[in-house]
Amino acid sequence: MLVPAVAVVGVGTLVVLAVRKVTNPSNGKGMTPQKRELYEGALDSLNDPASLRDLAKTLEKEGCKPEAFVLSKLAEYLELPEEQKAKHRELFKLAMASQDHDKVVHCAKLFEGMGAIHAARDLWRYSDTLKKIEQA
Repeated sequence: MLVPAVAVVGVGTLVVLAVRKVTNPSNGKGMTPQKRELYEGALDSLNDPASLRDLAKTLEKEGCKPEAFVLSKLAEYLELPEEQKAKHRELFKLAMASQDHDKVVHCAKLFEGMGAIHAARDLWRYSDTLKKIEQA
């Protein structure tokens, strides 16, 4: 079975909604271009859970709750035991080898829910490629 961790789907849905929600920049709060750059830079290069949590707290205070939530989930993921991350890498490899668009999307949602943002991004890109191939 491709996805043994179905219980993560609920959390995955929350993360998907948080990632895609547009914040309201009223009262000087919300996602500004500078905050967006800081947030995306942290997603791409920050690997220290404590630093991710600090940034998440700052963003939350500034009205960027969805982004703060994603950074907090990434921090949690980075602290998982290596054995568990190894199982996730195997699941990721299976998903990336799959030709089933729906299964790849399902796995992308699971990885988002776990906080494995980088793997989720790669799976979303792969699912887009599979969709284009199906439509051709």
